[in-house]
Amino acid sequence: MKIISIEIDSFRNLLKQKFSAHPIFNIFIGDNAQGKTSFLEITYFISHLRSFRTQQLKDVINFERDRSWFRVILSKENIDYEIIVEIKDSSKIILVNGKEIKSFKSYHCAPNLVLFYPDELFIPKGGPKERRRLIDRAVIDFWPHLIEEYHQYDKVLKSRNKVLIEKMIGYEKLLDVYDIQLSSIGASLVRRRIKYLLELNPIFKNIFSHLDNIERDAYLNYVEYDSLENENEKKFNEIEEKIHEQLKKNRSQDIRLKKTSIGPHLDKIDFIINGKDARSFASQGQIRTLMLSFKIAQMKLFYKIFKYYPMLLLDDVSSELDKNRNRFLFEEIRGMGCQTFITTTHRNQILIEENFKDVRVDGGMLTEVL
Repeated sequence: MKIISIEIDSFRNLLKQKFSAHPIFNIFIGDNAQGKTSFLEITYFISHLRSFRTQQLKDVINFERDRSWFRVILSKENIDYEIIVEIKDSSKIILVNGKEIKSFKSYHCAPNLVLFYPDELFIPKGGPKERRRLIDRAVIDFWPHLIEEYHQYDKVLKSRNKVLIEKMIGYEKLLDVYDIQLSSIGASLVRRRIKYLLELNPIFKNIFSHLDNIERDAYLNYVEYDSLENENEKKFNEIEEKIHEQLKKNRSQDIRLKKTSIGPHLDKIDFIINGKDARSFASQGQIRTLMLSFKIAQMKLFYKIFKYYPMLLLDDVSSELDKNRNRFLFEEIRGMGCQTFITTTHRNQILIEENFKDVRVDGGMLTEVL
């Protein structure tokens, strides 16, 4: 799975141009606000059909233009795909080999990738919403088609909350219907999170222990379902029933609060070190080690399941890591050999000396460094 080339026209501050990608390492060098991260954003967009920086499509359009456009040639499983994306106002048109794609469900050529950017380094000490988003993004990175389930859950949740606010005639029966739907879709999301974490945690623990230089027990804990570890499929099947019972039990409270107070949209996932919540006890160095371990574990788990590595996007991460952690990062990704896109303000922080293309980014223009 490789990106062969990308043509760009007015995506944020990136001007009209074409870029031919190196099959392994692509290193974008330049000052801040020149367009380096915007290039990673395009790469992420063709995987998820959305940005990782904004929820507003119009934000990616150059402020001097009325539309943004890019064309990507992608090779996946020895088949080449032409992906064209046009964004105008708050809508997008996606063409794959000339055929319009109406939903993510029919977007079969979505490349798998793992993104690592500086804001994520502080997630272990942040709020539960950020950790839920981290795990859900990781799940979608593995199985991009599952984004449809997340959209379905959000749609039902909004409908239920609307009923709780308006309390129209017959609203109790409507809540019965939405409770069933929310329990079914929610249980599917919860099961996927649990199965992912059960696979990830042993890999994550080993990497963290190696990086930390002291044998510590580190893992991610799904607070509401921590007793499901190593349990059988029967327990998994009881999740839907559990969510449904909680929704019924909390209905009076939900009516009073005018919002849904339980469900996977509010579940807690914590980083644990030696039995203690990292939010309260981890040092800044350990926080960085947790996130670096998580991202590398993501890559290794993907390879374990699918027998190839996903693409990797690193957005100025080296500037936030000390020398030892930065060295470990590049030792790992050199061994993976996957197509990697890296941004940096300082080339000497990127420990890559073979199989690479250096690209200078200045004022929205990409220039290969020969």
